[in-house]
Amino acid sequence: MSYLTARLFNLTFGAILILLGTLFAQTQSISRQGAHCIFVQRDNQITAIRIHFRGGFISDPAGKEGLNGLLLEMLLRTGTQQLDSSRFRMQLDSLHVHMRWEIQPDYAAIEIEVPSQNTATVCQLLSQWLIAPAWDAGTFKRVKDERIAILDHYKPSSLERLEFLSRSQAYRNTVYSQPAGGSSLSIDAISLGDIKTFYKNNYVKSAMLLTVVSPHHVSEIERWILEPFSRIPLGLYEELKPGSIKIPEQSTFQQIRDSSDIPALSGYFLAPSTPSQDAIIAFVLAGMLDRMLRNEIIIQRGIEAEVRCNYHFMKKPGLSIYIQSPEIKNVAMILKNMLNRLATEGFSDEETELYKTRLLTILYTGLQENISLSRHIGNWTICTDEATMNGLYTSISNVSASSLQLYLKTHVRKPFWVYCGLPSFLQASDLTLAY
Repeated sequence: MSYLTARLFNLTFGAILILLGTLFAQTQSISRQGAHCIFVQRDNQITAIRIHFRGGFISDPAGKEGLNGLLLEMLLRTGTQQLDSSRFRMQLDSLHVHMRWEIQPDYAAIEIEVPSQNTATVCQLLSQWLIAPAWDAGTFKRVKDERIAILDHYKPSSLERLEFLSRSQAYRNTVYSQPAGGSSLSIDAISLGDIKTFYKNNYVKSAMLLTVVSPHHVSEIERWILEPFSRIPLGLYEELKPGSIKIPEQSTFQQIRDSSDIPALSGYFLAPSTPSQDAIIAFVLAGMLDRMLRNEIIIQRGIEAEVRCNYHFMKKPGLSIYIQSPEIKNVAMILKNMLNRLATEGFSDEETELYKTRLLTILYTGLQENISLSRHIGNWTICTDEATMNGLYTSISNVSASSLQLYLKTHVRKPFWVYCGLPSFLQASDLTLAY
């Protein structure tokens, strides 16, 4: 290894995560200004590699929304400058590699799963691919035309529309309010030159995080990743500062007339953006609310409904509740009463401890796929900080019923309500909280 490479890639390994005696992680700082790699050794026959690049769809240039997603779709269908797309795909297929991509507000991610015996070869291929992708004009035209056709004919479900509408209302007049996939017009405005320039400036080590979950020893992972990925340009990527995003704080109610689908509503609550125990509490709270709402609406009341509560990993995060049901007014009453009751009476210690035990089991010992663990650790690290991820197990264990109640009273009280359905079914007063 050259002196320059050694300087840029001075790896420091240390045990940072020991979870229920079944796995351990090693963190390596590939460069102070460059990528980090978080490695988790786990007894599984599959290696999962997730490559995050900071700057998701909020980095799309104005008027060219959807560029990052278009880039990722094209990247997974192209080859390298040494191998055309068909030969590159044949090599991946022969190694039994499965690849997919994901775009979020703050990051883009490429996920790779491969039989563990092929890990070394795949790392070499991935580095060639990321350093010098073959930006073929024909492939670009096909991918672009397909994306425009999908956008022209796609009819989102009520819940998908709610997800966009509630986020765009909560984060209106900010980069977070733009559509992740763009529009036909914005996609049509994107050129191959735009793709190349964006990739050169954003898909660099200074914006990169690797999470690797594998049965191999850390020394092997170090050897396979260190040299190939050292050749990816460092770049000068600068993250969007969280403080630069100004968020309105007043509670609102937006009604979208829709008589074609089952009525649906969402509540979006802005969460603290600084890395702290608050982020852990919000994550646990979202799961608790999801569990409690499902139990009360679907099981106890027997109401037909789809319920989804999420904590959003973002630089300006939020906690959301989505519910779709033909009995939307009854569901809204249950939701409002539950939030009011929890704010005044709090959570039971027994329910809180049971849920935390279940959550920790799912996160750390009940995972069926390595990529799930790779994604989870990457989300925390890319959107909070390494210290938060390092102490995740302890932090979740320390969440108490009283801290959940305090968080709910403090932050889950100025919702951005969005309702899709006939106006006669639901009004703003049906969702007004008492605290």
